[in-house]
Amino acid sequence: MHQAEQHPAQPARTDHGRTNGVPSKKHLAQLESLRGLGTLMVAAVHCSQAGFAPQRTLQTAAGENLAGRIALYVYRIFFNGNGALIMFFVISGFVLTRSLQAGPKKIGPAARRYFTARLFRIYPAIISTVLFFWLLYLTLGWALAGPSAYDPMHVLRNALLWETSIDGVMWSLQVELVAVVLIFLVARLQPLFRFTGISVLLLLTVLSFWKPWFDLLGRGKYFGWIFAFAFGIALQVHPAFWRRLLGWSYPWLFFLSIIVFFGARPISPHWAPLLECCASSVIIAVLAYRPASIVSRLLDSAFLEFYGRISYSFYLLHPLSLIVLWDIPRQINWLRATGLPNAAIALGLFIISSAAITPLAWLSWRYVEITGIDLGRRLVGDRRRFKGERLPTPP
Repeated sequence: MHQAEQHPAQPARTDHGRTNGVPSKKHLAQLESLRGLGTLMVAAVHCSQAGFAPQRTLQTAAGENLAGRIALYVYRIFFNGNGALIMFFVISGFVLTRSLQAGPKKIGPAARRYFTARLFRIYPAIISTVLFFWLLYLTLGWALAGPSAYDPMHVLRNALLWETSIDGVMWSLQVELVAVVLIFLVARLQPLFRFTGISVLLLLTVLSFWKPWFDLLGRGKYFGWIFAFAFGIALQVHPAFWRRLLGWSYPWLFFLSIIVFFGARPISPHWAPLLECCASSVIIAVLAYRPASIVSRLLDSAFLEFYGRISYSFYLLHPLSLIVLWDIPRQINWLRATGLPNAAIALGLFIISSAAITPLAWLSWRYVEITGIDLGRRLVGDRRRFKGERLPTPP
């Protein structure tokens, strides 16, 4: 371990005003804002999946004129929802490993604190969201799934994350539950075996190209992307490597990573997850270990900070809007008949749906997430109350 980890009472300082290998709260807040931005990107992709004819959605370029096809291409690039999910996983691996290293050193207290915190961070919002979807189905008939998904036993299975038929985006939380265990094991073994983190990273990256492993949770659930958590772990356990990699040229590497992140999927879908993961790792490393730049200061935006705070609930609840958006083909066709390109319609639906879901997401964050966090802290003997300040945890 580096010096700051060996002597936490007197941490070594860098000339950038943060502890060696330990980002300041401000830089973690920027990561949270980055997560908020990613959550909005995911929502924008969902809105572009609204259909207007059999087998045709707003993502379809057929029938669009040149300007419409260009607009749709730009939309797909900048609203890279798959890349945003991979970035979520990298951030989670980084932040959770950091939390473990700062916590108890003995395995028993460390496991109790860590797993209790994760369960009460993840499950309260999951349970409340599933129950809310169920209530809407029972009272209004609103649903994204078939009637069988709302049988009591299936509702229970959804609330426990055994299945995700009611709210499909929860598949990423299934991946995270596995990653939570992985992160704990790697963080405990890393001080004993120096190359644990790198070995796990390489192994999971190779396995991600093996289809049976990639589809371990089922088709449409990208379990193979669990390798992104290992990149996040490496960001925390090997800070010296990242500082050397960034060096004096980090602004150029930062901008190159942004280009790769947004450009990889249109150019090479097969390699895109790995390229997006590498780009995300560099972006996060720059935010965590280097001085603020013009671009990183954009993440100090109060707007993004707000969506960073509510991003978990927003991510879970935004599919509510899809119940409506995916069932209005006549209205979408009317908009298309006025000459509006598909991308403009998708963007409008994204803005309207986000405005509708934001108050619900805030209520869930304020009264469900925070309550769960407080309860988890009390169970592990932490008397501090969480008052809603920034909390950079995964979606």
